[in-house]
Amino acid sequence: MIGVIQKRGNTKNGAPTATIDGKSYFFGRDVRSFPDIGQKVEFEWSEFGDDRGQGRPRSIQKWRPVVDAQGKPETGPTISDADILRSVSNVVGSACAAGTIKDPMELEKWFVAAWAGFTRRQKSANGKDPELDDDLPEGFYHSENPAPNGADPGW
Repeated sequence: MIGVIQKRGNTKNGAPTATIDGKSYFFGRDVRSFPDIGQKVEFEWSEFGDDRGQGRPRSIQKWRPVVDAQGKPETGPTISDADILRSVSNVVGSACAAGTIKDPMELEKWFVAAWAGFTRRQKSANGKDPELDDDLPEGFYHSENPAPNGADPGW
């Protein structure tokens, strides 16, 4: 499996742990070195112990850095989907509170637009150009009033 180390820590007993793509892992006893935050790694893991309501704990048995064509270790964003959804929720919630969103169709459009905005930022942090596919009306940049037909935009 391949993932990005988002967080590192230790248990109360001092056992090293890591969060990879939003999931928590312990490190197996045979693991002697540990990856850094932001590092992209390929790893093998297994479950152990009892299920205590959150699934069985996971333990990384082996790991190695993912390297690019020049042999340099790759890094990735440490932003998880939960972080993005929290931000999307804030944007959409603010639009609802301001009265901008009035029906379910608008809510869906705002959600999709906010999600695309935050995930495009994440892709550009990876060094890849985001795909721009905005369908803006003709003359969009020529008008200072964003409301259609010159109506009051409400702000």
